[in-house]
Amino acid sequence: MMKATWMLPILFVSSQATAQTDQHMPQDPPSLFSVDKLTLAAGYSKAYNSKNQRYGTVDGSYRYDNSGAAYNLNILSAKKLADLYQPYLDYALLEHSDRNIHLFTTGIRHDFTFEQKELSLHLSGGIGMAYADWKESPIAGFDIESKSATSLSGSFAAGMSYQFTELLGLDFSVRYDVYDLNLNVTDYAAKDTIKDFGSLSVMLGIVMQFEQ
Repeated sequence: MMKATWMLPILFVSSQATAQTDQHMPQDPPSLFSVDKLTLAAGYSKAYNSKNQRYGTVDGSYRYDNSGAAYNLNILSAKKLADLYQPYLDYALLEHSDRNIHLFTTGIRHDFTFEQKELSLHLSGGIGMAYADWKESPIAGFDIESKSATSLSGSFAAGMSYQFTELLGLDFSVRYDVYDLNLNVTDYAAKDTIKDFGSLSVMLGIVMQFEQ
C-alpha cells in the first residue's frame, strides 16, 4: 500500500509532462483544401476592347458600353508552396449594362508582411477561363450572332490588407484580367466583330481570417 501511495505523485507528474509534450508537438501541415482567408469585394471595372470590321460598317459599335460594377470572391488556401506562395481560387463578375463577364481563376499569391503584423501587401497571378454573357445588342437595330463567348484568361493583382481583429480585415486591391472574347453584330448590310481583350478593376473588400 505504501509503494502504491508513493507512485501516485509520480503518475500525476508524468501525465502532466505528457500533456505538455503533446501540446508542443508539431502539428500536421495544412492541406490544400484548408482555408486561410476568404475575401468578398466589390468595386469598379473598366473593360478594354476594339472593333474589327468584317464587311460593311457598324459605326455605333465604337460606342458600346465598356465599364461597370465588379464583384469578387477569393478563397486563399492555408497550404504554402516553398514557404512563400499560397494557392487560391477566385471568381469575379464584371457587370456591364449590355453584358456580364465571368472570370474563373486559380493561381498563387505571395504576402509581404511588416513589423506591424496587421498590415500586409500581396501580389498574385493566375490562369483560368473567361465567359461573356451578352444580355442585349450593344447597338440598337443590330442583331447578335452569338450571345456568349469563352476564352482562356490570365489575372494579375496587387493589394493591401489590414486585419482589424484576428477574424476580420479590410482589403484594397487592383487587378488586371486578360482574355479574348469576340462578339459579332450584324444587320442586312454589315457585320463587325467587337473584341473584349482585358479589364482593369479596383475593389474594396472584407477579409475573413480562418487559419491563425
